[in-house]
Amino acid sequence: MKVYDGAGYDHGAVIVDLIERIGENIFIKSLTNINNEQKQWIKGSIEVGLEYGNNPNLQTQSFKEAFPRIYEFLNNVISTNYN
Repeated sequence: MKVYDGAGYDHGAVIVDLIERIGENIFIKSLTNINNEQKQWIKGSIEVGLEYGNNPNLQTQSFKEAFPRIYEFLNNVISTNYN
C-alpha cells in the first residue's frame, strides 16, 4: 500500500509505534520476503516516523540508534546476479 503526502507522516508514526510495541525481531520477520524497493520505502517511513512522530522515547534518536536490527536488515540490499 502506498501512502502519499501528509498521510506519510502519520503512517510513519504508526510504524514506529508498532515496532516499539511488537519488537524488532517480529517486525523483521514480517519483512522477510520484501524486495529492495519495498525496503527503501519502509526505511523512509520509519525515518519520517522517528522525526515527526509523537513518541518521546524515540524522537531524539536516529533510526540506527532506535532500531539497530531493523536498520541493519533494511540496509542489506538484496544482490542481483546478472551472469
